[in-house]
Amino acid sequence: MWVTGASQGLGEALVVALAARGAKLVLSARRQAALSAVAAKLPRAHEVVVLPLDVTGGAEALRAAVAHANAAFDGQGVDVLVQP
Repeated sequence: MWVTGASQGLGEALVVALAARGAKLVLSARRQAALSAVAAKLPRAHEVVVLPLDVTGGAEALRAAVAHANAAFDGQGVDVLVQP
């Protein structure tokens, strides 16, 4: 599951709840340090991918992010995108 806005607020609360239920997660937001801090709090950190992303970066940046997210976890891809 890929969650944008995962560095704070509703997005952070969502990834904490999902991680507690065993979800494999891709966390995105603009700030790498904030994402890494959230990821460090999660159980099973080996199943969490931190992917900094500014959605205003244009189509090419979004394509690259999607490719990276889909390649995570042995190429299983992303089943769900949540943008709280």
